[in-house]
Amino acid sequence: MKSELLLRATLIAASAFPCTAAPILYNLVNLGNAGGSSASANAVNSSGQTAGTRSNASGDLRAYSSGADITPAGATNAMAAAINNSGQIAGTSYLDGTAYSTVWTGGNAQLFAADSFAMGINDAGQVTGMRPTGDNGHAYLMTAGVMTDLGVLAGGGWSSGYALNSSGTVVGYGDTASGAFRGFTWSEGKGMQALGTLGGRNSYALAINASGRVTGSAQTAAGYLHAFVFEDGAMSDLGTLGGTSSYGYGINASGAMVGYSSTSDHGSHAFLYRDGAMADLNTLVLSASGWVLSAAYGINDSGQIVGSGLLNGVEHAFRLDPVVAGLESFTPPAVALIANPEPGSIILMVSGVAFLGLVRAFRKRRN
Repeated sequence: MKSELLLRATLIAASAFPCTAAPILYNLVNLGNAGGSSASANAVNSSGQTAGTRSNASGDLRAYSSGADITPAGATNAMAAAINNSGQIAGTSYLDGTAYSTVWTGGNAQLFAADSFAMGINDAGQVTGMRPTGDNGHAYLMTAGVMTDLGVLAGGGWSSGYALNSSGTVVGYGDTASGAFRGFTWSEGKGMQALGTLGGRNSYALAINASGRVTGSAQTAAGYLHAFVFEDGAMSDLGTLGGTSSYGYGINASGAMVGYSSTSDHGSHAFLYRDGAMADLNTLVLSASGWVLSAAYGINDSGQIVGSGLLNGVEHAFRLDPVVAGLESFTPPAVALIANPEPGSIILMVSGVAFLGLVRAFRKRRN
């Protein structure tokens, strides 16, 4: 009876969309917060387990997985950035003000390398992030506890890994000789290769799927950052939800991407991009009373999506579960791109992408 009512609700909701195929619809799961001002689910694995970061009433950041606080004993702050299909988690813990790359296995935390940060983990347990090298930080690939320096882009001084796939291909970004930031891919035998942009100066690669498709954000000729997909050597603009900027954060095996975009009324809404179209996730949730889904950071191969949103004005983490498995593509109304120029000095200001500030703090500390 419950499944019949759910199916009826799906069909009724689908009839409201002027499209040729049923839209994907989701149930919203509130992952809560820890009494502070921020909460975010950053990743979700094939079992629906989540990993994320939330602040407590004292303003400290706490790492958590599927609702449980996993901050290591003695750590003042911790962040969980990624989770693999075995439930291993990669993130960063702070002890006495020093950052340590951290890997949680079976609930037990292991810390690696002072002044380092872990951002991605694959199903083989390989980890990527940034570690100190001289007065700078370099992207690394850690296998069985051994960190390999991935170097920097030509003429650059620092780099950081952000995600990696099951083949060990790493994506991230770094600086160049001109001072611009460029996304990169790194793979065994090919080394670090810079991605292009969407006509502007900077780009940032933040996620990669099993087939090597990459998403992130890149600057347009007008100076805005737009979410992109990079495949077969070409970068394509995913557009926006009517605002000026968008940011890609997650991608699954089928190439569906999530992130967030500014809107025409200067808000921030989570998006799902697939089948050549971007949709506002707020329009695909069956019941979200009091919610504004602000950003999506991860998507698994079953279509579950995680991120952060405002519930009655307070930030909470969320997970979206597809209502009916097997629903095919959606066709949301086309959204025109905004072409108003933005000052060239605008740089990436994305929640969850903190490496720029971390690098500056690290350099200051080293000096």
